[in-house]
Amino acid sequence: MKIWLDDVRKAPEGWVWLDRSQSVIDLIEHNLVEVTDISLDFDLGYDDCGLNVLLWLEAQQFVNKVLPKIYIHSLNPVGHKQMQQVLEKILQNSENNLHT
Repeated sequence: MKIWLDDVRKAPEGWVWLDRSQSVIDLIEHNLVEVTDISLDFDLGYDDCGLNVLLWLEAQQFVNKVLPKIYIHSLNPVGHKQMQQVLEKILQNSENNLHT
């Protein structure tokens, strides 16, 4: 499953549209479906943001070594940068775990 996280922009064809970070986390955490790709927006409204998904994934990196492909489609430059920094840490730690 490909997940598109955004509160305003509809998902491209072939992607499932979710508008809350907790919905994405629940799908991954409870293994309800195999998530192969995630595309994240930063600003989700109601004090929610796509960064929450990345922070959760970062905390789970030692448990779940198989990560989905992660994309950031946020137009918020500050939020995009924050998300990119966390994503880079996740990817770096994931690569390190595969070699231990």
